[in-house]
Amino acid sequence: MHQGIHGSAACLCGGCIAGRDYGIDRYHDRVIAGLKAVGVKVIVDHAIKHKTPVFVMGNVEELEKLWETLPKQMFTDIFIRPINVVEMVENIKRQMDEYYKMKKRTILAVDDSGVILRNIKTLLEDKYQVIPVNSSEMAIKYLALNIPDLILLDYEMPIVDGRQFMQMIREDTEFQNIPIIFLTGKNDAQTVMDVMSLKPNGYLLKSMDAQKLHAAIDDFFKKQTK
Repeated sequence: MHQGIHGSAACLCGGCIAGRDYGIDRYHDRVIAGLKAVGVKVIVDHAIKHKTPVFVMGNVEELEKLWETLPKQMFTDIFIRPINVVEMVENIKRQMDEYYKMKKRTILAVDDSGVILRNIKTLLEDKYQVIPVNSSEMAIKYLALNIPDLILLDYEMPIVDGRQFMQMIREDTEFQNIPIIFLTGKNDAQTVMDVMSLKPNGYLLKSMDAQKLHAAIDDFFKKQTK
């Protein structure tokens, strides 16, 4: 039984690498080798901790031994040999597509106002995972360990403002593709020109109606998936 943790899913099987041949690299982009000594439970515990789907493949005898250690309910799906590899890969791909649709996108909200941050979190947390931070410094610390799907960035902040923060992360290849939407309290022509000259993915007014702001975020992600 092969044991591996992939970029977006954990596989305990003899043929999970075959997924590469069927065009689903994004589900099989990284294999951690030499995990036999670590044991299946460690792999599954890791997957559960990081909310990663787990698929298992084996013959009846192998699986019966596995159930002595781990309950079937811990696995997203079970494939029993003999297996049609094409059908298995298509099944995993379908379930991973559903997983990504259900998974909440992460929004890093950066603003020096606690009130604004609380309002954004309350407004968007029904559909998104909102990480509120009150300074560019805290945002950098978050980015050192996480890559959000979107940054909502206050244009005017003390010490390191939104312009400076954006310039810093755009210079780093690891972060330069993270979408950024500016939040600003001003709507005059000069401010709009200054904001858009930085070529963000958009800008939103802090005074915007709550429903419109939510709709704008929804619309942004819809366009991202097209």
